[in-house]
Amino acid sequence: MTMNSDEKLLDEGIVTIRMDSLLEYWDPIADNVWGCGLITDEEIRNYSGPLRYAPAKQNSAEFFDREFNIARIAYLLNNGWDAAEGDIEPVTLDVGLRGYTPAELIVDGNHRVAAAKLRGDETITVAIIGDVNKAIAVFVEGVYIDDY
Repeated sequence: MTMNSDEKLLDEGIVTIRMDSLLEYWDPIADNVWGCGLITDEEIRNYSGPLRYAPAKQNSAEFFDREFNIARIAYLLNNGWDAAEGDIEPVTLDVGLRGYTPAELIVDGNHRVAAAKLRGDETITVAIIGDVNKAIAVFVEGVYIDDY
């Protein structure tokens, strides 16, 4: 496995990757991942309601609620995720295996990725499910995910 200065293998399956590489394939704000319509950067930055640090349970009513998702991203934007209870683990990506690419790249961490994007983070630490070499090829070396 080759590595360059923009990428660091931290532990088995834990990798720091460039945000722009991740956002090329999956952008939670632009991709309507919560099923509540597209959420704009301005809505998040200008949100003045109560902030939400607790994540929603998958497929709960909150999970699909537009205001909940805006409030959660706004919290993470303002406070980071180390401060958010239960959100100290890295974002989890499923890159699949050779010949298979899952429908959803981010398994856990869409709100954190959205906040990192709005903060202008250049890199993000992720846990990889699937082929770590594939992840490095795609997110570090620039290989198109379906060509790996």
